Amino acid sequence: MTIPPLRERPEDVPLLVYHFLQRLPSNTQGARAISPEALQELMRREYAGNIRELKSAVERAAMMAEGAVITPADLAFERILSGERTKAQGTLSSPSATASVGAAPNQPLTPFKDAKRTLIDEFEKDYLQRLLHRTGDNLSRAAALAGIERHYLRDLFRKHGLRSDD
Repeated sequence: MTIPPLRERPEDVPLLVYHFLQRLPSNTQGARAISPEALQELMRREYAGNIRELKSAVERAAMMAEGAVITPADLAFERILSGERTKAQGTLSSPSATASVGAAPNQPLTPFKDAKRTLIDEFEKDYLQRLLHRTGDNLSRAAALAGIERHYLRDLFRKHGLRSDD
């Protein structure tokens, strides 16, 4: 029996997304629903990793979501991973990373280490901004929610220029 790849059956994406959202552990924080716009975005993607890739995308977006519903803005990290450089609603684009990830075939590539650092920095800054917003700028609550030590979180905020009052 041959099952066609997920990119050839986008009509299966909504069923899978809702299934993955229902199976999220109840003891974790995160969204448990998805907006129609975010669902449409997921349906338009080509999944090289097939269903496992979709599952990972849904789980990450649910954990990163600012509210109870996954929006296109919550899929920003997924766009970075897929090589898209244009981010949705309220997230910043990074022209410096364009040459390294998702670049045209004839453009030179940035060394792997530099491209990776750029993506990690973008992720960290976006995550920290959401964390500050979610915790009302409370460093102790933010550290507890992120599951990291307060001093390490403070250093990350300084690194990204997000807090200077500590």
